[in-house]
Amino acid sequence: MERTRRQERERAYWNEHSQAEEYARWREFPFESWRTFRPIQRRALDYLGPIAGRHLLVCGVGPDAVLFARAGAEVWGFDISEEQVAAVQDLVDRFGLSDKVHLQAMPFEAMDYPSSSFDAAFGDAILHHIDLSAGGVELARVLRSGARASFIEPLGTNPLLGFARRHVPYGGKGRTEDERPLNYHNVRSFSRPFASSAYHEYALLGMARRITRRRSLIRSLEAVDEVLLEHARWMRPLCQSIWIGVEAA
Repeated sequence: MERTRRQERERAYWNEHSQAEEYARWREFPFESWRTFRPIQRRALDYLGPIAGRHLLVCGVGPDAVLFARAGAEVWGFDISEEQVAAVQDLVDRFGLSDKVHLQAMPFEAMDYPSSSFDAAFGDAILHHIDLSAGGVELARVLRSGARASFIEPLGTNPLLGFARRHVPYGGKGRTEDERPLNYHNVRSFSRPFASSAYHEYALLGMARRITRRRSLIRSLEAVDEVLLEHARWMRPLCQSIWIGVEAA
């Protein structure tokens, strides 16, 4: 498969930064705990509806493939990095789910799946790595009519947050040359091939989870966010994250 220069750069970066033993210490936890871990997570997974017995595509695959499979889905997952796919495959094998989870290395914009293959799709922090116009068209191709896809992404419309992302050190801050947090034009570009779409911003005060692990404080800030962002919608572009949901024609 011939890749674009952007895809080759992404592949090389993640092959270098992914390791076979990456998930060696990962331990399973209940799907419901994962679903409700963050408000944006709840929104994204609720949008997909019940997943048991459905053919689910995980874009930019990670341990979420195991959680979806344990919840009853038949899972297909891909990533542009062969090393990442190998690390997830080791995890899948450890949990005895090789018959429920099917993994491949490929770019988002050129998936090696037949058209109309999937009932639902999910991705976390994947869209801001891809060509959004091409990716939207390709995802629309592999989804069945009426299928929904849900994505959790960084939002890039707060200039102060943008400065912090560029200059302030914090955990999990790996950056590739081409990735950019999304703006609203990006969201529209990705959503264009679909019959319907929706989005919602999250984590204004809740972005404090980057600097504290106090769950009680984080949940309190997220509760304030829920009220604040409903009544002061002009503040939504200041948020850290955005949920995007699309439905295939």
